[in-house]
Amino acid sequence: MSETGLATRFVMAVTDESARRYRLYVEPQSTRGDVQRLATQVEQRLQALNIEYQAKRASAHLEPLLAFWLSAGTELAFRDSAVARGQREGSSKRSRSHIDQS
Repeated sequence: MSETGLATRFVMAVTDESARRYRLYVEPQSTRGDVQRLATQVEQRLQALNIEYQAKRASAHLEPLLAFWLSAGTELAFRDSAVARGQREGSSKRSRSHIDQS
């Protein structure tokens, strides 16, 4: 997320197969900006980095990415839930910006 200038605490992208799109969930370090602007920036970067993604977007086989802000504490709640379900605590990867800010 460093390309967007946004320091993040937690980021998760999931596929929405029925809507033929990706959904991006972001817990920012501090202030939230315009979520639509974030979605546009990530969408542009994905297309620049991945020719298959670009082709699917150009052919309308894939709808634009949607972004959503998460509440403070989501990362911890997600990690605690995963550990409670049996995931090893150290197997979750933290975002680089979170590591740098810690």
